[in-house]
This record gives sequence, C-alpha cells and structure tokens, in this order.
Amino acid sequence: MYRESLGPDVSILWVADADLCQDVFRQEGQQPVHLIPEAWLVQGRRSGRKRGLFFLDGDEWVRWRRAMNPVFVKGDLTNWCANTFNRLFSTLRT
Repeated sequence: MYRESLGPDVSILWVADADLCQDVFRQEGQQPVHLIPEAWLVQGRRSGRKRGLFFLDGDEWVRWRRAMNPVFVKGDLTNWCANTFNRLFSTLRT
C-alpha cells in the first residue's frame, strides 16, 4: 500500500495486495460513490474514453461489477491476476 497525492484536493491510498482488495470490494455498498479527480474528468472528455470500473457509478457500475464478482469476491483473485498478467507479458515479449 502507498499513499499518493493527485493534486491539491485528492489523496489516494493505493492497495496492491489481492486479499486486501477483496476485503475492500466485499465492503462496498450497493452503488458506491467513487472519487474522480478533476484531471481525470478532463482527460476523459479530451480522449472520449469512459472511465474504468473503479470510477464508474450507478447502474453502469452495477452491471460491470456483477460481471466481475466471480473474480473479485468469490474467486481466487491472486491466481486470476497472476494468470492474466502472465498471458499479457507473454504477448508483449513476442
């Protein structure tokens, strides 16, 4: 874990441990409200890209979260991440 400042009004605690991430996800409400730094909103408007799962809200967040629940809550997140990253890195090496 580490803390980072993302501007004058935003301080974020980053978690890189799969078990701690699962604990956080288990404690979220039905539709958690996500902090979105102003710089990320500006970048999204400029690029035309949507925010990722960690910054979605409302019904769109619920839809994507339900799709990810088997991995985030019920599955083995550590192995899933390791397998996914290994596949990604193997494609980058070629």
